[in-house]
Amino acid sequence: MHSSSPVRRAHGAEPLVKGPVAEVDHCPDCGVLSIHLGATTLRLDEGAAESLWATLSEALAELHRRKIGALALSDNRPRGVA
Repeated sequence: MHSSSPVRRAHGAEPLVKGPVAEVDHCPDCGVLSIHLGATTLRLDEGAAESLWATLSEALAELHRRKIGALALSDNRPRGVA
């Protein structure tokens, strides 16, 4: 995701990290984390951000399990000596 303009930061927000698809700021005054994804910004308290992190982690783990399962089903090679 490429941004043509810099991220607008909320008053008092400090940049924490910048990745290829997202930037995260933290406001020390109110404790809010701002997650910038292109033109969209999510503002979450720390607990909500941790919950989102856990949910995304579970979703990615499930996606990987499904991909591995699909690969196993499509692999018709013999499995050892019968």
